[in-house]
Formats: sequence, structure tokens, C-alpha cells
Amino acid sequence: MPAIEFAIQILVVLLLGDGAVIGETTEKNETLIASLNVTETTSFCGGFVTHSFGNITSPNYPSNYDDMLNCKWHFQVPSSNRILFQFYKLFRTEQGYDRVSIYDGISNSARLIVELTGNDSLSQIFTTTSNTATVRFTTDSSLNFAGFALYYSVDPIPACGGVLYTDGTIETPDFPAHYPSSAKCRWIITADVNKKIVINFESFQTEPGRDFLTVTIK
Repeated sequence: MPAIEFAIQILVVLLLGDGAVIGETTEKNETLIASLNVTETTSFCGGFVTHSFGNITSPNYPSNYDDMLNCKWHFQVPSSNRILFQFYKLFRTEQGYDRVSIYDGISNSARLIVELTGNDSLSQIFTTTSNTATVRFTTDSSLNFAGFALYYSVDPIPACGGVLYTDGTIETPDFPAHYPSSAKCRWIITADVNKKIVINFESFQTEPGRDFLTVTIK
């Protein structure tokens, strides 16, 4: 995308998200859980979770889980927070048949963040864009294994916007991962007298027709 030049000294850049499908997605693992105080383990087959931190496990963990499970945990933590998930110890299910899915929300149309099956030792952190999430665990009628244990904690949704007076970079929250639902970011860019503002988009991807970036001259 070519650079855009403005022969003015003040510029307002506004990002508006509609709260539905969101822009570019890549994996991002920079966030770390440095300390985690674990609440009582939840090993039931599903439920509604409102605690800010804790863990859930497959039924019977660390013993083998049962056949024909369809467990759903719905998470809703305090607003203005997002949810961080991280598997610990060994993740072990029947490859291709028993799986764990994490969704970015609690609606039926929530975006799938990750789906895991088989054996792995996972260190990656999976992050939602809002304060709700769903974890689903399904099994078939044959082989059973130990399953999983999953930590969860909360983290403030990053703020966006501000006032800029010098050269720099502006990004959507969590770029290059998904920006949050219903984002409203406003940047004011100010230049010295007799100077102009040049904006060069290095990457741009939003939900077509619903999420907008506008540039306004003041």
C-alpha cells in the first residue's frame, strides 16, 4: 500500500471494530504467565467459570477419561479483561478422535482459536480477544488416555490510541494477532509548523465492510 502524505500538522486516526469477526491472525507467544495461584481444580465435564484464575482438567485426570464425552466449559471473567490459557504437564488424547477446542467467546459462532488432538507437551499460551471463552472436550467410543490439564488466568485488554508528536509506529492492540472485539482506538498525530505528516501502511487487514480505519484532517 503506498504512503499517504498530509500537508497539515494535526491528524486523527480512528479504528472502529464491530465486535464480530476480527482482522489478521498469527501466533504470538510473547506474553508469559510469571506467577499463577491455582484455585480448586475443576475436573467436572463442563460448567460455567467466572474465577479470574484456576485450572480445568479432563474428567478423572490424571487417570483416563471416559468414552463419548462432550464437555463444555464457558468462561466469563470481569469486563475489560481477556483470558489466557496454557496447558501444563503432558497433553494426551486419542489422535484424530478425542480433541480439545478453545473458542474466542461463548456464542455458537465464536471463532476457533485452537483445536488439539494427540500427544504433545505444550508451552504456548492461547489468548482470547474479550472476557468470554469456551473450552470443549469431545471423545469417541474407543481408546482413552489421561487427557489434559489447562491453566487459565486473566490479563487486561490492551489500551489503544494516544497522542504522537514524533516519528513512530501505531498498531492495533496485539498486532499481528487479532485485535479485540468492539475496539475503538483514536490516535492524534501532530507535526511541527512547516512540516507534513506521512503515513505508510506496512500491513492492513480488517473485517471487510464492518471494521474501519479513518484518517481525518483537523
